[in-house]
Amino acid sequence: MKYIKVLIVISTLWPICAKSQTLSPLPPGFNYEVKSLYLDSSSNYLYAAGGFTHFYGTGTNINKIAVWNNISWDSVGSGVDDNGTIYSLNKYDGKIIAGGSFNLIGGIGSKGLVQWDGTNWIPFTNAVDLQNNGAVGCLYVENSNLYVG
Repeated sequence: MKYIKVLIVISTLWPICAKSQTLSPLPPGFNYEVKSLYLDSSSNYLYAAGGFTHFYGTGTNINKIAVWNNISWDSVGSGVDDNGTIYSLNKYDGKIIAGGSFNLIGGIGSKGLVQWDGTNWIPFTNAVDLQNNGAVGCLYVENSNLYVG
C-alpha cells in the first residue's frame, strides 16, 4: 500500500518538478581565469570576474569584470584599472558588489570593495583596512546584511 501511495505522489509531482533546461557555451572565452560568477535574477544578466583582460577572438578589452546580457559579453564600466583581481561578486541594496585585491576601478579609488549601480562604480568608504592592504575574498548577503570576508 505504501508503494502505491509513493507512486501516486511521484506521478502527480513529476510534471511540476521536471523542467527541461538546455546548456550552451557562452562565446567567446576569456584570456585568463574567472574567479567569480553572479547571476542577477532581476535582470537575468550573468556577471563574471577574475584575472582576465579581454575576450578571445574579439579584441574587446575587458578589465577583470564582464556581463553577459543574454546576447553577448560586455565590459562593466572600464573595470579594474590596476593589476588587481576581483575574487567575489554579489548583489546588495540593488547594486552589484565586487570584492578583491584592487586599488582603482573605473577611475575610482576603492580598496578591495566597490559597488556598481548599473552606470558608475561607487566606493565603500573605509570598508577595507587601508593600512594592511586587505583583500576581499568572499561576499555573502543574508536578509539586509552584507558580510565581507
